[in-house]
Amino acid sequence: MKKMILIILLGFFGIFGLVSCKTNEEPPVEEQPTERLALSSISLDTSSVKTKYYLGDEFTAEGLKVTINYIKNTEEGPVGVQKPCEEYYLNLDAVDMSHVGKYSVQVIYREGTVNVNNTYDIEVKSSLLDDAGVKYASGLEANYTGELDILLNDEFSFKYNQISFKVHYTQNGEEVEVKNIAYTKVTIDTSNVDTSKIGSYLIKYTFEEDLDVHGTPYKNTVCSFSVVTVSNPATSIELSEGTFILPATLTKLDTSDWKIKITRKKGAPEVVAFSEDRFTLTGVIPYITGNQVAKITLKEDESASLTKEITIVESTTHNIVMGTEFSRYKELENGKVQLDASELIYVTNAVTIADRTSSTGYKDNYKGLITFHDRVTIKGAASYIDVVMEAPGMIVFYYASTGSTVREVSVLDPNGEEVGTFMTAASSAIQEASVVIQKAGTYRIVCLSDQIYVHGCVIATTKA
Repeated sequence: MKKMILIILLGFFGIFGLVSCKTNEEPPVEEQPTERLALSSISLDTSSVKTKYYLGDEFTAEGLKVTINYIKNTEEGPVGVQKPCEEYYLNLDAVDMSHVGKYSVQVIYREGTVNVNNTYDIEVKSSLLDDAGVKYASGLEANYTGELDILLNDEFSFKYNQISFKVHYTQNGEEVEVKNIAYTKVTIDTSNVDTSKIGSYLIKYTFEEDLDVHGTPYKNTVCSFSVVTVSNPATSIELSEGTFILPATLTKLDTSDWKIKITRKKGAPEVVAFSEDRFTLTGVIPYITGNQVAKITLKEDESASLTKEITIVESTTHNIVMGTEFSRYKELENGKVQLDASELIYVTNAVTIADRTSSTGYKDNYKGLITFHDRVTIKGAASYIDVVMEAPGMIVFYYASTGSTVREVSVLDPNGEEVGTFMTAASSAIQEASVVIQKAGTYRIVCLSDQIYVHGCVIATTKA
């Protein structure tokens, strides 16, 4: 009974106390101290890291232990705090595993916008065997005089009586002996050669020797190779079908329906679509109308080629005019340049106009395809060529350096903004440059830094 009364009293006082807390001011919440750590540095433990390498080894940071160092400010003063680091970066820009030397590996840790780093050193040596001072085989020289060029599906048979070997020996980093050895001391592996497929295949030669390196057995291996080429060369190519009357263009002729038959030494001929990946097309100027003789060459074997007469007709989309001769600037009015039906390009403010059909009969030409009779020299802001584009299209011009110095030539739009920049060759070789024109207006060809030659120009404007 007394026990029950005591429990009731305690419960009463507990409720009274609870009510009292709610009616009075709540006690202040005790603030927990916030741990503020300032990133200081990182420490590296490289005791388990590979730091000595030999040429050909692959770099590894396995075993590297990185510790982050912080500074914690306390009432007693700054205290160091360390934490293990799992996420760090390696900067190997200064490391070159292909050359002997000592290199620094940079370890970087980033935290927010702050980063800290530390480094450790590695060393790349030439050879374990050089370090040991032993004489060892450092190279195998193979000379195979048998047939290495095989036709597709022909049988390949290695001729052991046509192979000879020399072993080169090195000690302390210097070659000390070259020794002839019998083929029976070399493992010859021809298993990779597959004459059923066109390609290149390796015959591998391996020489092994057993060495003693400071009392430890060491097997040293050197290798050499011969290359077997399996091919099915073309004997001829033939343009079997396609359209050979093509509209003029300033870009590429439409050869999408051309088919080329390739005849090879073995097997039936194959017919393939003409593409720039497999063939080259030369001898044609795509914007000059008339009959032209095109040369098509098989890239894999340039001895296989053909010629075909094609006809370039007027473009259905552009008005194309070509200027290969310059008129005298004194004949001009309004200070403009414009190609006309006579295929003359009008030039203004030029330094000189040189007649290239002088007493010597010399004529400038571009790749032997276009001959230019005159050339004009332009130099600086006051000397230029203006080309009037009556509609959008393209400008193609031919230019060259006046000496052996590379120079810059620019094309400016009607607002004076660059729409094309080109460099001359480091010679007087003529180059071709093209600029796509988005709107009508007067476009200026300039060389602000020095002087250049302009030999000719082609204008293509879109037809209405």
